[in-house]
Amino acid sequence: MARLQVSLKKISAAFSDLSLQKVVAYFFIIFISLLLIIFFVGTDIISTLGGGSIDPNVVATVNNQKIYMGDLYRFSRQYRDQDIEGQEGLLLNNLIARVLFYQRAKELGIDPSESRVMKFIRGLFRDKNTGMYDPELFKDYLEKSRSSLPDYYRNVYKEVVADEFRRLIQIGITLTGEDLRVAYAFLYGECRVMYNYIPDEAFKSRVMNTISISEMELSAEMAKNKDKYPDEASNRRLTRERLEQARLDSAAKEFLEKINSMAQKGATFNETAAVLGGSTGITPAFMPGDPSKDGEKNPVLSELGKSPNFLVQCMFTPAQKSSYVIATPGGFAVITPLELKLSGKEPEASDLNKIADRISMDILNSAYNRLVTRLSEEAKITKKLKTD
Repeated sequence: MARLQVSLKKISAAFSDLSLQKVVAYFFIIFISLLLIIFFVGTDIISTLGGGSIDPNVVATVNNQKIYMGDLYRFSRQYRDQDIEGQEGLLLNNLIARVLFYQRAKELGIDPSESRVMKFIRGLFRDKNTGMYDPELFKDYLEKSRSSLPDYYRNVYKEVVADEFRRLIQIGITLTGEDLRVAYAFLYGECRVMYNYIPDEAFKSRVMNTISISEMELSAEMAKNKDKYPDEASNRRLTRERLEQARLDSAAKEFLEKINSMAQKGATFNETAAVLGGSTGITPAFMPGDPSKDGEKNPVLSELGKSPNFLVQCMFTPAQKSSYVIATPGGFAVITPLELKLSGKEPEASDLNKIADRISMDILNSAYNRLVTRLSEEAKITKKLKTD
């Protein structure tokens, strides 16, 4: 920088002795040089000069860390066997959660060695027949994905940091033999529950009745977004949708927290069911360890079985009392156990190992979700994806 300043002073001093033609030539050279500096140093120099981030490839920033379209594409490749059409917003939210988890791991000083990262990479590109690392598979992947080795290494490094963090969390999970036997007796037993279930659309309709966006609120918000949308009609429609969604999310959260507060204070099933306002029914007898097996007999049971906290509520909700709210992919429910028979079968060692893995993973996922939720509330997140 000092050399650049000296050079500029010399050029400035020499201007008085130059013809107009030479001055123009010097300016042209300096202009081209600045373009080259920006090209090679990157667009961050523009932000430093006060221009802000103008890179159209940035889809989000998380605590000033940029997420690029390429990052989102690589992340989406993990779900290439699933139908993810139109799910870009959901994918971005999941990627943001990964970034938050990685940032927290780095704050804790987790820094895997290069050999650990390379071992992780070699494990991803093993020959199916020999089980050994195949460098040709790796080379072929880099070519097809148009990734350089340094870029791929940086991305895998982040995965290994997160993996190390998850491993440390799992180390802190201790399960005794008695814990596993009780879990086995429950998972392989028999259960029936009474439920009150409201589908997602019916729930939204109920909450929407408490939401109203005044014309004044809409106009004020539209004024903030007038440069963001091409015409007034689009501005009005998209702004209203965004305001309604934010209001809906807030009202839904308040509504569900009210029911959870009632359950925490020992409310009966009938009391919370009256507030939730769904349809009441009784599931057929099902094995808690695999409720989906009997879910074909009852659509609501099938939905409940997809919820991560369903089994916990089955096990710990007292008779006639209400569970906490159970969120399913298609709606919300509260339950109360009617019948619970524990299995009297003696578990095999392999059964206990499977249960240990399952419980550890459930605890890990729960801890991950709680941590990411807290980090999201504390983080500075800006989304720039057009589908948002």
